[in-house]
Amino acid sequence: ESSSESSIIAESSETSVSTESIETSVSAESIETSVSAESSTSTFTFGEKAVMDGYSMEIQLLAINDRPYEGHLYAQLVYEIENTSSEDFSIYYADYEGYADDYLVVNAYPIDNLEATRGLTIINGNLAPGKKLKGVVQFRVPEDFQVLESRYTDRTGNHVTFVLNREQFEISK
Repeated sequence: ESSSESSIIAESSETSVSTESIETSVSAESIETSVSAESSTSTFTFGEKAVMDGYSMEIQLLAINDRPYEGHLYAQLVYEIENTSSEDFSIYYADYEGYADDYLVVNAYPIDNLEATRGLTIINGNLAPGKKLKGVVQFRVPEDFQVLESRYTDRTGNHVTFVLNREQFEISK
């Protein structure tokens, strides 16, 4: 029995060491995670690429304005979408809905002209096979929000949700 106990302790110790090294490597900013979705709803965060059937998307920049307006901020998410299918792929800003701290928020259009996203337009277009689109989705959020979820619904009813913490956003003028 005592050899069995020492074996369990050794396994537990190994697991702890392994977990620490995983946490260290995941916290590095240069990590890019690519995840394939197998169900109709998949959740990702900033720095992860959602690879779906026929397209991929990732958020490349998060920005909020530096001055609240009537108790709200404008949160801007810069997406890059790639059509990985052999057919045209249409995507529109209205395909996105947002939730700030679990409350539905307005998908605000037109976009506020923040320095961080200047020159980009709202997500809107038809992508030919193999082509990419970079664009902005903007939500009007309470100035004290902590978590923003951006949920995209594709034409087949699949959902891609990005869960974003406030500290991930860059403050922009």
